[in-house]
Amino acid sequence: MNNPARLHSDLSRLGRETDMFLATVSSLSDEELAAPSLCEGWTRAEVIAHVASSGRALVGLIDWATSGEERQLYASPEARAEAIAALAAMPREELLAEVRDSATAFAGEAQRLTGELAVPEVKVGGRELPATSIVALRIAEVVVHHHDLETAWTIEEADPDSLLNAIEAVVRAMRAKGAPGDDAGNRGTG
Repeated sequence: MNNPARLHSDLSRLGRETDMFLATVSSLSDEELAAPSLCEGWTRAEVIAHVASSGRALVGLIDWATSGEERQLYASPEARAEAIAALAAMPREELLAEVRDSATAFAGEAQRLTGELAVPEVKVGGRELPATSIVALRIAEVVVHHHDLETAWTIEEADPDSLLNAIEAVVRAMRAKGAPGDDAGNRGTG
């Protein structure tokens, strides 16, 4: 069921997109980090904190896929918000170190998906996701939130397959919220 070639390609694209994201993040001053992002109500520091936090949370999905023990991304929406707020409040260098460490940890843990999987699918937002697509989900997070930083980097600089990952993730999120176009049999599961 695993597709080693696809996973290798996803991991390579993840490295590319993450490197570009980290280059952008590293270029931001304290004042630029405090500026608003395209995520309504969030500063750039909060977007960066979210990317760091979600990288660590997504490792839980890798654990689930490889162990068979169900894991949630976050204990609760409040725990998610608290984690993001705590990271965003860190001094610039500490926040940058955390987002780098989180990216490195996720990339390392994602290698486990190339081995034997205990379950073929995990759940994100109440929706099933092929376990081998966890890396694609992370790519989408990195690309979308890189765009949300509203810097000189443009979304057109992302790999075309990474853009497809981002579009798929947005559609999945909209469907989880019961957006039009979702079939009635799947509503309310998120």
